[in-house]
Amino acid sequence: MSIYEEIKRDHDDLREMITAIRKMPATAKGSKQRLFEKLKVALTDHARAEENIFYAAIMSDEKARSMTLEGHEEHHVIDILLAEIVALSTGEETWDAKFEVLRENVEHHLDEEEDDLFKTARKILDREEAETLGRQFLAEKDKIAVTIML
Repeated sequence: MSIYEEIKRDHDDLREMITAIRKMPATAKGSKQRLFEKLKVALTDHARAEENIFYAAIMSDEKARSMTLEGHEEHHVIDILLAEIVALSTGEETWDAKFEVLRENVEHHLDEEEDDLFKTARKILDREEAETLGRQFLAEKDKIAVTIML
């Protein structure tokens, strides 16, 4: 699959996890915490692989460069929010509020990539390059996941 399909598949999985967390009742603290941890890992793996493979491949284009620099900054904000949420208990009053801010940031970022960055990247990458990057993206995510587990 192409880089666009691989990233979109990740985006869909992230959206599903976020929706599931939001739908959990306040009494499901343990389940909510476990799913949040899964979301945190998925977001982190995705962001690093995206930066290392996709962003790196298109940064030489001026328009794509400004978009990828913004993407890096959005990833940074998401990392900060994840760290702040990890420091809280799911039962704390601010947990849901902070998670809502994370959701808004993540969904904005995903939508912007799919609508704007993909359109720009398709002008830069041919089909074969996009397919190669798709394979590299998956390999990078696997490598990152192994590194995190160590």
